[in-house]
Amino acid sequence: MLENKLLKLEYGKNYKLQIESVNSAHIRAVISSKAFNLQSSISEPLKVLFPGTGVSTDFQPGIVETITLIDSARMAYLFLQKVDSLSKEVYKATKFAPSDSKVKMIIGDELPIDKEGATVKKTEESISFITYFSEKYSIWFDKTLENGDVNEEFFKMGSLIQSMKKVIDKQDFLGKATFIEKSMKAKPEVMTSGFKAVKDGVDLQVSIIDTYLKDTLYKGEIEFVNYKMWNFDFSTGFLFNQLVDVPYYLGSPIEEKKEVIAEDYSTWDIAIGGMAHLTYKFSGFVSFGPQVGIGISILDAKPKYSVGAGFLLGKKGKVALNGGVAFGKVKELSSTAEKNNEGSYVPESFTTVPTFDRFDNSVYFGISYNLTKKSY
Repeated sequence: MLENKLLKLEYGKNYKLQIESVNSAHIRAVISSKAFNLQSSISEPLKVLFPGTGVSTDFQPGIVETITLIDSARMAYLFLQKVDSLSKEVYKATKFAPSDSKVKMIIGDELPIDKEGATVKKTEESISFITYFSEKYSIWFDKTLENGDVNEEFFKMGSLIQSMKKVIDKQDFLGKATFIEKSMKAKPEVMTSGFKAVKDGVDLQVSIIDTYLKDTLYKGEIEFVNYKMWNFDFSTGFLFNQLVDVPYYLGSPIEEKKEVIAEDYSTWDIAIGGMAHLTYKFSGFVSFGPQVGIGISILDAKPKYSVGAGFLLGKKGKVALNGGVAFGKVKELSSTAEKNNEGSYVPESFTTVPTFDRFDNSVYFGISYNLTKKSY
C-alpha cells in the first residue's frame, strides 16, 4: 500500500497524509492514536404512539392493536434489512472507486438517498420503534404471563418482536445507513490530521481502517526524514594527504663528504580519524557543508588535521566525501646539509641525516562513514 522509497519532509512545515485509491465513505486513516468509531445516539420519535418518556406497565393492547403494531414493527425491520443488503451492494461496487451514479443505480427508489440525512433518520426511527415496542411488550407480556392470560397468538408475536430486537442489537444498521449516505459524496482519497516536520525526522504511526467491515487494513510506522535544514554530524574514516616524511640515507664518503640520498617512497599518506560536519540538507539524501577533522597516520603515527568541505550522502548511515587542506608536521632536510646542482651533502663525520620538524600543509581528500541512532 505504501511504496518502499525515501520519504522526506521540509523542516518546519505542517503536513497531512493523503491516502489514495480508496473510498472515503468507509476508509479512515488515523495517525498517532487508536481508532474509534462515532455513532449517533438513537432518537425517540415514537412519543405519539407511546406517550411518556419512561417504560411503564400501562401497555394493555388488544389483539387488533397488537397485530397493527407488529405489522408496523415488521415494516420497520424490513426497512433495516433493506439498508443492510443495499449497503453491502454499494460497498462491493464502490470499494476502491467511489461513484454516486453507481450508488443511485443500486439504491434506486428503495431508500430516500436524494434527501440528505433522510436515510439515517428513518433508520434511527425504525430502530427506536422496534426497541421501544419490544421493551413495552416485554413488560406487558411478563405481567400477563403471571396472570395466565397469554394466548398462542400473543406468544408468537412476542417471540417475533424479541428476535427482531436481538438482530438490532447485533447489527450496526445505523452505521450502514450512514455509509450509504456518505457514499453519495465519497472521494477517492482520505486525509489524516496534520503533523509538523521537526528535528531530523518524524516517525508516524498510521492505521487505515475500514469502518464498514470494522477491520484494520493497515497498521504500521512510516519514517520521514526532514530536509532544507542545517545538521551536525560526526563520521569516522580515512584522510588521504601528502604530508609525508621523505626517507633519506647517507651515501658512501667521497672527498670527505657524504651525499644525502632520498629513497623511493609514496607521496601519499593515509590517516585514520574522525570528522565533524556542519551541513545543509538539500534533500533527504544529500547534504553539503564545511568539515574539520583529525586523524593519526598509519605510516608515521603523526596527527594530521583537516579543514575543508564536502558531501554527506545517505539517510541514516551516511557516507562523507570531502576535500580541502590538511596540516601536520613533516621532516625537512636541515640547512646543515650543503646543496648544489648535483644534490645535498653533509660532512663525512655525520652518521645520520640532519632533519627537523616543520608544520606544513597539503591538499587532502577524505572518505568516511557514520552510523546514527534515533533519540526522541
